[in-house]
Amino acid sequence: GGTPEEYRRLAKFFEKENDPARAGDMYAACGERSYAVGAYLRDADKPGVLDKAIDVVGEARDDSLTSTLVDYLMGESDGVPKDANYLFRLHIALRDYDAAAKTTVLIARQEQEMGNYKMAHRQLYDAHRELTGEGRRPPPDLTESLMILHSYALVKLRVKRKDHTGAARLLRRVARSIDKFPAHVVPILTSTVIECQRADMKRSALEFATLLMQPEHRKQIAEAYKRKIETIVRKPDRTEAEAAASPCPMCDATGSEWDLVCDSCSGVIPYCVATGKRVRTGEWARCPECLFPCNAGDFVDVVAQEKACPMCSREVSLSAVHPLDDPLATIGRGSKVMNEANGVHGMNEE
Repeated sequence: GGTPEEYRRLAKFFEKENDPARAGDMYAACGERSYAVGAYLRDADKPGVLDKAIDVVGEARDDSLTSTLVDYLMGESDGVPKDANYLFRLHIALRDYDAAAKTTVLIARQEQEMGNYKMAHRQLYDAHRELTGEGRRPPPDLTESLMILHSYALVKLRVKRKDHTGAARLLRRVARSIDKFPAHVVPILTSTVIECQRADMKRSALEFATLLMQPEHRKQIAEAYKRKIETIVRKPDRTEAEAAASPCPMCDATGSEWDLVCDSCSGVIPYCVATGKRVRTGEWARCPECLFPCNAGDFVDVVAQEKACPMCSREVSLSAVHPLDDPLATIGRGSKVMNEANGVHGMNEE
């Protein structure tokens, strides 16, 4: 490395050469942080340059530098708001984890409302990883939003495997939060009715068919399904196939394998990323790549066919998937800590 004076001279040279990004590198190297950020922002269209500005501001912890960068990212200086992911990264660099989480939930919600479910899922997953990597607990609204989107993503997988019960249970979970899917209310409710009928969940099919018959939705129902849905409402059948039972991993009380909150101990039970069901004692494992919980057998079954983890989309070595010796130790013990495992609140079937 050179002396501060040499870096300063190089910075001036690059300024003259009209190369602000490299000038910024030199200013950063000699500790002239405000000059470095100024230079980076003049060249922020170049790949990676905004990230450098974020790193410098994160190190500086200087209020005026922070507000300069925030103004730039919000579009105060040029009227063009930048990709909100930069704002998330800035909050992480400043170790302001609450603001980082709020930013993510906001970005994901906007994507979700526009029907960009894959992008919203990715956004929430990346933030979850980033926050847990920093030893922080992702807030409940982030983990719950991710759980709902992941449940929706799993529907295709279950249908492909001719698991209509799994698809129906997942769709019912999604349909209970249908206000979070404004771009596709009618198609999602229609799929829910069809899959619930197939899975002998007639009462649930009736519930969502009735919702579809409301004036604001009725006109949008696809012709192919209109008569079927009308018949379900006209001739109500309230029988319902019972969900298979599965013991709570904390207190062993039996409950529906789809209920993510134990009725007995009130603990929040992590869900398997391959099926959306609660994790089972003796089967509870983790994806070796993203460390999200799963039931070993179900996870291996899905990954063998899909070649990747349904949560992180990374290729997984099947030999690395095995039940954990003491799964509760990986997240701490007791229902309070279970609430933090993947933070799903009040997500029971009834």
